[in-house]
Amino acid sequence: MRKTIYYIIAILLVSVLIFQSGTKTSIAHDDDDDGVDDDFEEINERDIDVEFEKVDEIEIEAILRRGTSRDEIEYELSNNTNGFSIETEYEIESGSEEFELEFEIKFVSIVEFNDTNGDGMYNDTDPSEFVKELKLDDFQKTIYKNESLSLENTLHILIVNTTDGVFTSYIYIAEEFAIVNGTTLLPTQMKVDIEINDFPYNNTNNLLALNTTLESNEDYEEEDDTEDEIRGYSEEEEWLITTMNATTGFFSWNTTAMVDDEPEDVLIGNRTVVGEDEGMYINYQNGTHIYHDPKVGVAWILKSIVVSPSSGKSDKSKAGTPTIPIFLTPIYILAAVLIIGASVAASSIYYYKKKNLPGHFDDKIGLKPSILTMRDKFSGDILADSRFKGELLQIFKEENALDKISKLGDINLTVISEDFLETVNIFDWEYDEKEEFIKELLALTPKERKEILDEMKESTF
Repeated sequence: MRKTIYYIIAILLVSVLIFQSGTKTSIAHDDDDDGVDDDFEEINERDIDVEFEKVDEIEIEAILRRGTSRDEIEYELSNNTNGFSIETEYEIESGSEEFELEFEIKFVSIVEFNDTNGDGMYNDTDPSEFVKELKLDDFQKTIYKNESLSLENTLHILIVNTTDGVFTSYIYIAEEFAIVNGTTLLPTQMKVDIEINDFPYNNTNNLLALNTTLESNEDYEEEDDTEDEIRGYSEEEEWLITTMNATTGFFSWNTTAMVDDEPEDVLIGNRTVVGEDEGMYINYQNGTHIYHDPKVGVAWILKSIVVSPSSGKSDKSKAGTPTIPIFLTPIYILAAVLIIGASVAASSIYYYKKKNLPGHFDDKIGLKPSILTMRDKFSGDILADSRFKGELLQIFKEENALDKISKLGDINLTVISEDFLETVNIFDWEYDEKEEFIKELLALTPKERKEILDEMKESTF
């Protein structure tokens, strides 16, 4: 790179890199046989506390067990004359700053409708489709129980049902990754299984729609791939996300439901917006027994493990800070690493001097310690905050990805090959030194990096 000061955003192009410590393709140890690496599970465990504030109000706190910064998801379950609601609040401390996210999902009623146009979806603006509405406004006392997942971790279960028994919601929240009814449940989310049993149809040919309200200070947006799909934990899901303070809350659901023990498509009609509320109908086929499994939670906040190249063991000493793995197994290629700052100077001179290596690149790469310090501060903060990863990845998931990138301003992308990482790994340095050296070289072009590494190898070996 021939410029001394520039802006660079190196974006994670390959999702397997971002999630290599959490996906099923990179499991080192899985003693509990849940398809998730045990070390990855351990650094993401949460302490869960369930408290009955009132008869119709339950508060659940899920606090990250390890780490120096506070990271808490709080769920408030309410069932009253307004329906059954789940209010989610996420709080995280990052240095001296605090981030907060709040949103709410509410199940209001079940609508029986006559599908006059045959599209399988209820249209509340068409009076000819409406048959009747069963409001969810009278509930039994909530049932709570728990099951042991391991010596240290518990699966918490709550059952919320109406007095007539037509609507039931089974709530699952786990202190570690858990397989619940065939679904991988993350500790950053809540499974909200919906059961509709023996609905009193006026006509057995009619269909049902679950009237659902979503509330947030920000709009809800549809995304093609859920976090669980990208990580390999699920398939055939859809979701709506709401993002505040760079943190993403979500409401997701499987695209099929079991209707009288047969899988049937679940359709979502047009969403309507009234103030800060969005209304939507989850449409089910006709049946006496309907079972569906939505989820609610916070996306892209799982912490990652750093794997030491020398020992091959995970470094859990940094568990409280989500970091991006730098050294990969041979099946992966590191596509890019995010470094963003006000202005950065491209330099690896520090390592030339420290290792007594030739430094004839000094005249080409100006060293400005204050700028490097600023670069390290900003890149460290952002690299340590995994909530940015999902948003950056989303840029590349759309058909108009290049148009989106062009609107972000001056961007330089850099690519790192597997050979580059293997070359760095041959030097007899400490792991932290190698990691810092890679960060320095990311500020250079691939050609300049190769020239530097070639000369370093010639001088060292």
